[in-house]
This record gives sequence, C-alpha cells and structure tokens, in this order.
Amino acid sequence: MTSDLATLLRFKREADATVLQAISQAIASLARGASQPSANELQEAIDAMNRMRIADELFKCHLLGLPAEPPHLNPPELPPLGLLRSWIADTSEWFAQHAAGLSPSQMNDSLSFEFTNGQQATMSRADVLMHVVTRGGLVRGAVRNLLGDPEDLATQRFYRQPID
Repeated sequence: MTSDLATLLRFKREADATVLQAISQAIASLARGASQPSANELQEAIDAMNRMRIADELFKCHLLGLPAEPPHLNPPELPPLGLLRSWIADTSEWFAQHAAGLSPSQMNDSLSFEFTNGQQATMSRADVLMHVVTRGGLVRGAVRNLLGDPEDLATQRFYRQPID
C-alpha cells in the first residue's frame, strides 16, 4: 500500500501542476481577448485550487502532529498564481516523499484531530493520504469544468509518458 499511495501522490503532484498550467494558459487567452472562460470562472478556479492547498496543508499538519492553523493557511486574498503554484508543488512533493518513507505499520498509525468544523476525527495515516488524493481529484475535476475543458487535461500528459 505504501508504494501505491506514493505513486498516487506523485500523480497528484503532476496533475495539480498540469491544472495550474491550464489556468495560466486560460488567463493568457483571456488577456488576448478570449471570452471563455470568464474572469469570474478563472477566479473561482484559482480559489478552488487555493482551498485545496489550504486543506492539504491542514492534513500535512495532522500527519506531523502540529497545530492545524499555521498563520499562512488562510490569507484574506487569493495568492498570485505563481506563489500558489509554488505552495502546491512544495506540499504535493512533501506528501509524495512522506508516503514513500512510511513503513506499512506506520501507514496504519491512528491519528486523532479536529476538522475545521469542530468535528473530531480519527483516521489512519493511509486514510489521510488517500483522502488528500481523492479530494484533489474532485477539486481538479471542478476546475476543469470551470475552464470549460472537455478533455481531462490533468491526465493527458500521462497518456504519453509515465509519472516520475
């Protein structure tokens, strides 16, 4: 399971980068006069990716046993796309490395924490990592819809070459 989750997290890392690149390309198209996606849809896409990043950071804190509200997690404004890309890349890489370094028994470690809505939770490390993977896929799918992308741009690159 450890190597499977590490592979899925490497896929997430690459898929997140692909979606952020698509957002950049859509912003450039809009600046050149394209009407789709709209500026509002692009803001929603960036916001969705930022909320995914915040949730990923919270789960990273849970995995590390740290307080779940570091000050940079909920800025009052959306970060610039370049900074968001950097944050997401760093966090995604951390998850991939973390999963790759865990033994099967560590994957089964039980973690207790509180969700942001105050609900208490207990999950294994493997469950937390799988949650990060699956939620990321849901966010990327929503962003793809906002961008009006009929193809699954987050996986197109993997049809041509395997992930690292």
